Parts: sequence; C-alpha cells; structure tokens
Amino acid sequence: MSRPMYERDKDRYFEDKVKEFIEKVTSVVLHKLPIKYGADFLSVDRETGRPKSVIECKCRRNMMSSSYPDYRISLHKALTCIQYADAMDAQFLLVVGFADRVAVAELNIIDLSNVMVFGRTDRDDGDDIEPCVVLPMSKFKWTLSHTPQDFYVPIVEQ
Repeated sequence: MSRPMYERDKDRYFEDKVKEFIEKVTSVVLHKLPIKYGADFLSVDRETGRPKSVIECKCRRNMMSSSYPDYRISLHKALTCIQYADAMDAQFLLVVGFADRVAVAELNIIDLSNVMVFGRTDRDDGDDIEPCVVLPMSKFKWTLSHTPQDFYVPIVEQ
C-alpha cells in the first residue's frame, strides 16, 4: 500500500514563491522534479545548463525559527537528496519557511552522530516515525531577505 500524500496547496504555493525568488536573485533556473526524486527542485546554471543544486522546500509557517534548537529532516530524504546532488557534482539545499524567516542550509555531509528517531503521531501513520537528521539551527543561513509573508498564501478566516 502506498503512503498518503501530505503535501498541500500551501506547500506548493511556498515552493512556487521560493522558485520565483531564487530565479530572480541568482543565475539559476529551477526545474520541478518528479516525486520519485524525493526533492522539490533541481537548479541549473542559466548559461551552461549544468546542475547547481538539489533543493527541498519545507513550509513551517506556524513555527518560529527560534521555537526549537534544531530542525529535523528524514534521514532517507537527506541521504537521497545528497546522493543525487553528489552524482551531479552539485549541492543539496534545504529551504525552510518559518513564521518569522526563510532559512537555507547546505547539506552535503551528514553527521551520523546527529541521527535520532523522531516523528509525529497525530496522523496515525506508523511511517511517520523514522530516523531523522537533527540539524542545529546554526546550520541555517538566513539568506532569503523577503519577509515570510511574501512566501505564504494569506490565511483566510472562515
């Protein structure tokens, strides 16, 4: 049985805004990757067409960047993205949109001493508990200068 798809419209909107912003301020073009790649985008140099980075976007608009001392990403996702990046002599970028800022971390090596089992239990999905890479918030560079509101779908009260 396949897993449920948890990506929502707000996540795709955030991805589109990140793509738009990165393409505007850099010399790369972002291509949306098929789901089988386990990442959101492949950035390529606008001039040469050579791969520059594999990009995974995470939307955490209900969490401040200072809420926790670390951020967790699935070990499987991190290893998969790093493997693809390495194969193309590119980098793996993790872009996380928090409520107060948009953060970027470059992850080309994983410190296996920072792998722990974590997950969520609110969705009744046993596959949500898995090995995760624990990234200290100091790994993130706060390079996207727009306010987080520029990247998010406005919340409409009903």
